[in-house]
Amino acid sequence: MTNNRYDYLEIEGWTAPVEQVQEPLAAPSVTPVRVAAHRNTFRVVELIGRFGSKAGEFNTPGGLAADAAGTLYIADSYNNRVQIIAKNEADIIGARGTAPGQLMLPMSVALENTGCYYVVEQGNNRVQKFGPTGRTIYTIGTPGAGKMQFNSPRAVALDSKQNFYIADTGNNRVVTYNFKGQFRGQVNLAGPNDPFNRPCGLVVTADDELIVADTWNHRLVRIDSVGKPLGSIGAYGDDMGQLSQPVGVAIDIDGGLVVSEAGNNRLQKYSISGIPVSTWDGHKSSIGPLANPGGIAITRSGDIYLADTNNHRVIWFEMAL
Repeated sequence: MTNNRYDYLEIEGWTAPVEQVQEPLAAPSVTPVRVAAHRNTFRVVELIGRFGSKAGEFNTPGGLAADAAGTLYIADSYNNRVQIIAKNEADIIGARGTAPGQLMLPMSVALENTGCYYVVEQGNNRVQKFGPTGRTIYTIGTPGAGKMQFNSPRAVALDSKQNFYIADTGNNRVVTYNFKGQFRGQVNLAGPNDPFNRPCGLVVTADDELIVADTWNHRLVRIDSVGKPLGSIGAYGDDMGQLSQPVGVAIDIDGGLVVSEAGNNRLQKYSISGIPVSTWDGHKSSIGPLANPGGIAITRSGDIYLADTNNHRVIWFEMAL
């Protein structure tokens, strides 16, 4: 596939990046929940990591997740591992391979309230469930389009009942399983005669509404808890409110949607009803422009973490009024 800025297995002419000098590893914020509403201005607080293979360094980071304490789980994709970062320390789960506990191009992480977590592997076409200590509980997936198969999956998200959804990107669908790994069903149409086109990001609201980053249709698709499409947000373009290759999507503590766009190399915030309120691309900041931004994690305190994928770092933002 040409002109593809989000699917790393299919980028033509990809070469290993050169090391860049950036800020060292910074700890995630663990602060009391802020209660101010309608914060729409992105403010950079810190950079986390730089290119490399040591603990706290990254090679093309993808999806992110954050637990209640602010600990970050980062799919360090081309290092074939997940890094768990807290209190200025990084633990590493996985190494390149196909056996249980090993990883191949991990792309996304989602956390259960039990301390277990799920990792989607694009390279192995599977999802692994890990226990709190990093032990593999089970794996699902082989290459294909069946109930327990995937084609370049990219994202995972959980609902309030601990069911999980997988963006099965190459199969242009979203599939769902219960916490035991049993198949529940699939969503393969955003509406009648309106299929997904490489869906790449997922988030579930407090009301169990699923929001899908329908990447090559350049929109967000809203689906209710029983699989009924509720409409979409965005259309192709680079104006505020438009989208180009949305990849990551998350819900902030104001109830707004925060979206990363690989095509526009920016962050954008919408109200939950789809009204655009702000954008940020880094061009006027001291840290420079974004490069293929990916996964987003938002903590209970409202801090936003973004995988600045091709800059091989994670950016920590606060939202200001």
